[in-house]
Amino acid sequence: MKRFLLAVVACISISNTALAQYAAVCNRQANTIGQGIANDVARRINEVYRYDIPEDERQALILLHIRARDRAFAAVEQLRMQCTARYIPMQNMANLVVRTYSLGLSEFLPRQMTYVDVSEIVNGRPLGGPNAAIPKAREDALRNLHIGGDAAKIVRDPKQILPWNW
Repeated sequence: MKRFLLAVVACISISNTALAQYAAVCNRQANTIGQGIANDVARRINEVYRYDIPEDERQALILLHIRARDRAFAAVEQLRMQCTARYIPMQNMANLVVRTYSLGLSEFLPRQMTYVDVSEIVNGRPLGGPNAAIPKAREDALRNLHIGGDAAKIVRDPKQILPWNW
């Protein structure tokens, strides 16, 4: 019995940094913000080259933009970690349930076969995020059947589109 309890405790004790890569909702939000920051800074640096100013001032402005970008990236990373921390207890429970019901096979099977991302479920995507198998198949079917516009929106998220209350 002691060995079993130790094994369960060892399996549950996943570090925050290991779980940080698994909260897809937080990662997508952080990546979107980070991409916006990178694009904005690149645009601002390109603007610096448009003006006729001494080279040392130009380099100072570029350095100023790069430092501001780095501070913004650090802030985004901190917010991503805070977002992920909200899901850690629920994710640990989901991992334990999967491990228990798969009789430990989840430890040997590829992660994609047994991983349940709690952040997706809590944020209204019970079938997984945009890269999961079922949403990809749905999008492929919509594209191959040439279904678009409002009909595609209803198929993707009927609860948000249809007027009645569920």
